[in-house]
Amino acid sequence: MSNRGVRWAAALVIVGAALRLVLFVASPPSNANDDHMRPIAHYATHLSRPEPDACWQCYQPPLYYVVSAAILHAAYFTTADFVKSWRAVQLLNVLLSVAGLAIIWRILAFAGARDTVPRLCALGVVVCLPREIYSAVFLANDALLGFAVSLAVLLYLGAIENGALTMSGRRLAGLLAATAMAAWTKQHGLIVVLLPLALVVWERGECLSHRALAEWRLRRRVRLAVLAIGLLAIGSEELYKTTATGRLLMSNQDYFDFPKVQAPGSVEAISFSDFRPVALLREPTRSPATIDSFWTEIFAKLWFDYDPKFLTGTERSRQVAAISYAAGLAVSSIWGLGLVLALMRWRGSIDRMALLALQVAYLVVPLIQTLRFPYYSSMKAVFLLPALPISAILLSLGFEWLWERPRLRGVALGALALLLVAVLAQLLLIHQEIENALLASFRRNQLWRVPPGWGG
Repeated sequence: MSNRGVRWAAALVIVGAALRLVLFVASPPSNANDDHMRPIAHYATHLSRPEPDACWQCYQPPLYYVVSAAILHAAYFTTADFVKSWRAVQLLNVLLSVAGLAIIWRILAFAGARDTVPRLCALGVVVCLPREIYSAVFLANDALLGFAVSLAVLLYLGAIENGALTMSGRRLAGLLAATAMAAWTKQHGLIVVLLPLALVVWERGECLSHRALAEWRLRRRVRLAVLAIGLLAIGSEELYKTTATGRLLMSNQDYFDFPKVQAPGSVEAISFSDFRPVALLREPTRSPATIDSFWTEIFAKLWFDYDPKFLTGTERSRQVAAISYAAGLAVSSIWGLGLVLALMRWRGSIDRMALLALQVAYLVVPLIQTLRFPYYSSMKAVFLLPALPISAILLSLGFEWLWERPRLRGVALGALALLLVAVLAQLLLIHQEIENALLASFRRNQLWRVPPGWGG
């Protein structure tokens, strides 16, 4: 990889950090989709795990809350200021998001397009993706999950780079540790177990194809022991919750029923087969015209502040939404092109097909959640974000196809430029409208209060 490419990538990561910090300055820790402050405060004050029904997010795995509680203690010990302490916890997600951008660039070097420019275009999309920027400033566990999955993908690609016979047990152990980090951060982090399992299958196939079965057998016991210990650590969190609650893949909605007032309210009332861009242009935030369309909800939440947390319904925000959705359609088309190319190029390759399986699995997560709980709050685009490293690879393949055709290079650059304009317009408008948006959230009882004992 050229030094020029590395410099451009570093510049993009710096731009990504700036975009996230701009939103971080504008949005307080209390502004988020869900109240993660209460479980953090519980871990900080009681130094123990809460019961799953103690609060809305108390059922979640403990890793993010333990780390956040430690930061909360350290920040308060340093500043003796409750506001700054919670700001420090919020800043953790910004740092994790920026670190994830750097990891994704390394992933693109392993499995992305051959040319540097398409890789940079793919990285640029991740840098400017509105939902990822929003999640980076929300006080929630999504940024840590995204970081853990990106790290797992990087370690997986590093393990298969030089062939099975040179793969060390430490590489497998590192991958298992990153997978365990994901599983202990959020429930659907368990999906990443696909990678170590694929690694074992790939290794056996590689050794057989190279007539190295005898050498493989000498190291098989160590591999299997490391894998068994790793899988036990990965699955222990879900095993604990299943044993303690009697519910497999339990949810907070098993304990709290207030989301049941949300629309659409039943699986029969949801359309899983249509997409309504025209309705989005007419009303860019949640409305009766789009609330029952699964794919419209997912798309809108990915590219704009569809569930308003930062913006209000002004005419300017409607104009910015139109630009954002146009950029989203362009970039999504390039991603789809990359997916088709990957299916053609990677067919029969176990190591690469595992990446596609991971991408598809995270696409299915919001679908399963919506089938379980048929409310608009289940149709979350944030469920897709852990697969961003795979999406970046597919985007780079799509951009590469366009870049290899000189007449289509303008399409690639135009899509990226449109997305940059959209996100800059969103951030500028957020700084103008954030106070009114926060007031609206407060009136809807969606601006979370700081828990007692930590400033409440």
